[in-house]
Amino acid sequence: MYPSRYRSLKSVLLGVAAISAIASQNAYPADASNGNVLYNSSVGGIACSNAGCHGSDPTANMNKTMAGANDPNRIGNAISGNKGGTMGAAVKFSAAQLADIAAYIANPTAPQPAKRSRFSR
Repeated sequence: MYPSRYRSLKSVLLGVAAISAIASQNAYPADASNGNVLYNSSVGGIACSNAGCHGSDPTANMNKTMAGANDPNRIGNAISGNKGGTMGAAVKFSAAQLADIAAYIANPTAPQPAKRSRFSR
């Protein structure tokens, strides 16, 4: 059939593809509660929840908010591409923060975390 070196190469490529597929899944445990804070907090003087952007209720799907549900890459691409007048380069969210925002959009009933006292860790 095929020489052994081709079978070995095929095995390596299949292994790399499998690892890539696993790694491309959300590498961060998404925290919808933190996403709630990020979505509703002012960044650069404006919040995602601003009435002119996406509104306080993500399920209203204002400006296609729900397209970002559980899709941090889509949110990041929209921001970096300044799609629809998003904050573009003015906002730099980490991959973990984007995952949190995406989780919140998918689960907008997630409560904001309780405020910690300055003495808590």
